[in-house]
Amino acid sequence: MGRRFRIRTDHAPLTWLRKTPEPVGQQARWLEIMEEYDFTVEHRPGVRHSNADALSRHPCSVKTCVCKGHQLESRYVVKSVSAAKETSEVTDVADEDIEFWSLDGLHNAQKNDADVAFILNLMEKSTEKPPLEVVACQSEEVRVLWGMWPSLRVWNGSLQRRFVSVDGSTITWQVILPKQMRREFLSVIHGGMTGGHLARRRTAASIQARAYWPTWSTDLDMFLRECQPCAQYHKGSAPKKAHLRTPLVGEPWFRVSIDITGPHPRSSKSNQYILTLVDHFSKWAEAIPLRNHTAPTVARALMTHVFSRFAAPRQLLSDRGTEFESELFAELIKWMEIDKLRITAYHHSCNGTVERFHRTLNSMLGKAVKESQRDWDEKLPLDLAAYRATPHESTGMSPNKLFLGHEVRMPIDVVMGLPPEEGNMAATPHDYLDILQNDASNAYRLAREKLRASAERRKRYYDVKVKSEQFEVGDWVY
Repeated sequence: MGRRFRIRTDHAPLTWLRKTPEPVGQQARWLEIMEEYDFTVEHRPGVRHSNADALSRHPCSVKTCVCKGHQLESRYVVKSVSAAKETSEVTDVADEDIEFWSLDGLHNAQKNDADVAFILNLMEKSTEKPPLEVVACQSEEVRVLWGMWPSLRVWNGSLQRRFVSVDGSTITWQVILPKQMRREFLSVIHGGMTGGHLARRRTAASIQARAYWPTWSTDLDMFLRECQPCAQYHKGSAPKKAHLRTPLVGEPWFRVSIDITGPHPRSSKSNQYILTLVDHFSKWAEAIPLRNHTAPTVARALMTHVFSRFAAPRQLLSDRGTEFESELFAELIKWMEIDKLRITAYHHSCNGTVERFHRTLNSMLGKAVKESQRDWDEKLPLDLAAYRATPHESTGMSPNKLFLGHEVRMPIDVVMGLPPEEGNMAATPHDYLDILQNDASNAYRLAREKLRASAERRKRYYDVKVKSEQFEVGDWVY
């Protein structure tokens, strides 16, 4: 991608495919993908294309091979990567320098490693375990391998170790890897064709199935910390560097969180996204199905379903999505006189009120929809009604009670003939208004206390794992 290259192929039609005056159908789709790259096609007849064509053919037997006696013994390998770069020297297999990743290369590497060669020589002399005095003045690795003497063997000239799995179901013979091969071995196991830069547990299992050396575990940990692709991609859990701050609100519809969730399975009405809003105080939730989440669609849904019914909130908190950062949405917020708040980039926990609601909403929809999943937008209002009618853990009261001032009668209440909620009977509308305001004041007071206690509890649990760290100008950070 981004570099010009040349393709040599014996597939002649590929040379005129890009010259087709009016490509249609499958050819047009092929060309659409191919034109992303800058390349030229050069046709090479099959008789001259043997270097690539040989890969798709069965190897010929030695007796019937036409190339018998022609360079069958002259296999060349590079002495070493550094030597090849500097001098471009090559040597025959019969020379002293053997290919690094081969059985002969392993034997030579073990013999050239002082620690492994010491144990290897002892085992070749006698299968009996030598006394401690023999290895007392040797390195730590030699003493560790000496302690595993009953599990060691010499097979085909290489030193190996018998490894039994934790459950005892499998037995594996591991090669005792010399020092000069360990770094490249870890690179191949972790990042090679079958490595995939997987986590420590899988990488360790791959190592234990093949090789062993006394410090393999610590070497693996150090290698994983130094692996650049893993460090760039796997973020993991961000360390907590500062104490939690919980900005609270004291009345309904003061601060509202807004977000988009999807794409969901396309419904029978062609809806794929959900515009969600959650009030920070009462936990009143709104969810509006949308066909797309462009700025005009989101703005129209807000005006039609939210602002026209409940008026505009004082503050609106959103992420940095393009639909919320567009010029159209900015003009709408300015016209409605709303204080627009944005979360920190790549820090969605700042908008945790609505993000946590998504988890509950998806769980409710997943249990209510049909197998086709095309009726989720029809189930959405009913699930919202159930969510608003149940007490919230943070406030101890239902969103209906805090937002509407009273509980909503559910269908089961009508079926069972339950009387409405008992309260003080008002003789006049003014008396009813006084009673309603008094009930709302008491409910808001209790909700503030519950919200404050819940925030303090979250902060206490969060701050336990905080490890404060101060950075100075010039400090190295990743």
